[in-house]
Amino acid sequence: MVSVKVALAGVPPILLAALRFGLGAICIYGWTRLSGVRLHFEAGTRLMLCVPALILVAQIVTMNIGAQFTSASHAVVFMQSYPFFVAVIAHYTIPDDRLSMNKVLGLILAGTGMVWTMGDGLGESGAISGDLLVLFSATLLATQIVVLKHLVQRIEPVALIFWQQILALPVFIALWMWTEWDLAVSFTPEILAAIFYQGAVIAGFCFVVSTWLLKWHNATKISAFFFTTPLFGVTLSWLILGDQITIHLLGGMVLLAIGLWVING
Repeated sequence: MVSVKVALAGVPPILLAALRFGLGAICIYGWTRLSGVRLHFEAGTRLMLCVPALILVAQIVTMNIGAQFTSASHAVVFMQSYPFFVAVIAHYTIPDDRLSMNKVLGLILAGTGMVWTMGDGLGESGAISGDLLVLFSATLLATQIVVLKHLVQRIEPVALIFWQQILALPVFIALWMWTEWDLAVSFTPEILAAIFYQGAVIAGFCFVVSTWLLKWHNATKISAFFFTTPLFGVTLSWLILGDQITIHLLGGMVLLAIGLWVING
């Protein structure tokens, strides 16, 4: 989320999404050419690929727009709450991923952390709107993970992520031309580095690795495994962007991290 905030200083949110996943798809394609991995899929799965692509569009657009209206540290905490929603959704949709007492306790702690963090922005309508948009994006990310968990049993992980991004890209471009065509764009070395990180590292490498793990492992545990991400994200927000670390933010971040750790236990 820190890289998103850096890039948003010069690039509108939907154009940023298009650049990110255009670069991500190029990196994935280049890797498949070098490694010999095929990008084929069964004819019967063609329509299925449209579902995660559309979810991806909605998730990234709401995340980028929400990040414009809240601090990077808030965006980190709310975006990294997605394992909370994965655990809830997976309980009803994945037979071997049910809620246990540990998961319920972790959900309570994580949920309390999210509410506490949101209290930091009370009285600031823009901040609350941004928080809620990023939180909604986290629910869409959780939904996407559960959908990918089902699809990855039928489609090779690299092919699944590649075609998801390729199908989403024209939608991002159309939305950009419709809503942001006249907005100013500026590229500095910092912004270009942030876009490269989001595209090559996150949309390319991380998306493929996390989807490959979904093929073999429990969706809730994989998501909750990254329980330390809020801690690192908030620290980077403070170091790079100068975000204030308040009692609400610190308490919410710690509760969320503990909750995700309990879910993973």
